Amino acid sequence: MRKDFCRICKSKNLYCFLDLGFHPHSDQFRVSMDDGEVYYPLRLNRCRDCGLVQLDYVVAPEALYQHDYLYESSITKTGDRHWTEFAETVSRKIDLKPDDGVIDIGSNDGTLLLKFKALGMKVCGIDPCRDVTDIAISRGIPTITGFFSEDSMQEAKKIIKNLKLVTGTNVFAHIDNLDEVLEIVAKNIGDGVFVFESPYFGNFYDGLQYDTTYHQHLSYLSLRPLIPFFKKYGLTIFDVERTDIHGGSFRVYSGKNRVSTKRVGEMLASEN
Repeated sequence: MRKDFCRICKSKNLYCFLDLGFHPHSDQFRVSMDDGEVYYPLRLNRCRDCGLVQLDYVVAPEALYQHDYLYESSITKTGDRHWTEFAETVSRKIDLKPDDGVIDIGSNDGTLLLKFKALGMKVCGIDPCRDVTDIAISRGIPTITGFFSEDSMQEAKKIIKNLKLVTGTNVFAHIDNLDEVLEIVAKNIGDGVFVFESPYFGNFYDGLQYDTTYHQHLSYLSLRPLIPFFKKYGLTIFDVERTDIHGGSFRVYSGKNRVSTKRVGEMLASEN
């Protein structure tokens, strides 16, 4: 599906700065040379109004995530160490207590939630890929198989009674309808916190990481476009951290009635 307007501010004032031609999506392998292959445009655009960098063609998520999806969070030691650090840092920063509830959007095989569970939290995942949710469930992580929606959130909240944290690691930038995500999160989070982590466009820019452009990764996120977008749903981005995962990422903390740290201002200044 060709998208001719900005994913978050809806402006049509876009310009293309990187056209990589047509490619099949990156997470499928052919069983034989006779198998058909679908090629999609792979172009990066920047919104001249809000600054968001984004693909202008959206491949159906069913094609990307519900057929032969290969990625598993637990397959590298680097990843395992990162998810341990994530759970410990976030729990400490927002003062999570044992039995507080954590819901993970795009929870994959449950690796991150295993780290929160080890700290005493009640956890539940939401992910559309049956292959990886079966792995998570076999590890003792309650998981809803389906795309993130109000229905799947309500199913998860039947398991999680005292929701204090919603997470989304390497998934927020993969979703086309980000308005729906923030609307659902804001409606259900109460006095809790929403933390997402995604590759940071600052690293993309500094390292000329054009090879990280792929169809799953719809948005190439920086802080400046996100602050007014989150504010639209009553969420304040109150802290941000840089991490090394996935070529250089940023971890964004948001919630209602929060006061921003100086790190938010420092990152905004660096993005100028």
